Amino acid sequence: MKKYMRAKLPELKKIVYDHYGNSCTKCAENNIHKLTIEHIGGVRSHYRHPSGKRKRGLNLFRLIIKENFPDYITVLCFNCNLGGYIEQISTPS
Repeated sequence: MKKYMRAKLPELKKIVYDHYGNSCTKCAENNIHKLTIEHIGGVRSHYRHPSGKRKRGLNLFRLIIKENFPDYITVLCFNCNLGGYIEQISTPS
């Protein structure tokens, strides 16, 4: 199974990133190794395993494709994604 996942992940990742423009929506970074998936408005429940953990990797990319590339998904580079998180937790309510 791990061999299959290792072989399939880059293919699914490319399909998803191609659909969403192959670059960070904030800074235009286009190195695929630095890109991440961002859930606009927070992670929806079906993007979580029953254990509560977020789906990631092969399962995440499969779900995005299965849902026909939903509008609440966008691509951010790691720095922009982390920067947004830091802004959220450091902004007083």
